[in-house]
Amino acid sequence: MALKDITEKILSDARLEAQKIVDSSTVFVEEEHKRVDARVSVEESDYRSETEHMLADRRTVFFSRLQQELQLDLQTKKRAIVEGVFADLRSSLLEKASSDYALWCRSCLRSYDGENSVSMVVPVGMSAVARDVVKELGKNFSVVERNDVVTGFVLEGENFVGDFSVERLLDERRKEVEVVVAGVLFEND
Repeated sequence: MALKDITEKILSDARLEAQKIVDSSTVFVEEEHKRVDARVSVEESDYRSETEHMLADRRTVFFSRLQQELQLDLQTKKRAIVEGVFADLRSSLLEKASSDYALWCRSCLRSYDGENSVSMVVPVGMSAVARDVVKELGKNFSVVERNDVVTGFVLEGENFVGDFSVERLLDERRKEVEVVVAGVLFEND
């Protein structure tokens, strides 16, 4: 074999070997590319899934907060309505107690069977009406006007104080009546 043939043989073998390396590298690169694509696909899927879960969680939190705010707003508005009902009721009772003061005093004093030497403290301007009722019921009360009594009256004795004011009676009964009022106003809620 001549030098030329040996060179040709070496070059031919080198070309074949180079082609095998290129082919092998191409296969390796393609396999790596597929592996990377698969890994990227998994990462994208995981990221999408995490993002979807995160968005779902945020959406849930947002709507929960919104629902709480709306419920609070609704309760506040309901509370304002109930307060309005009681303010109207209070005004109506105060007006009624003033116009029917004698009736109010009679109905409260009829059931009173405590000590007889007490002072009946009444709103300013109501002492004459109170004296007539006390006399009519045969009670031995002194009648005193004071600015701090707005409606009804207060009995003050040596050992006790009895508050027969409309405000106290309304405040005393408010909790149980409030539930009934709210039930009537918001029966479908």
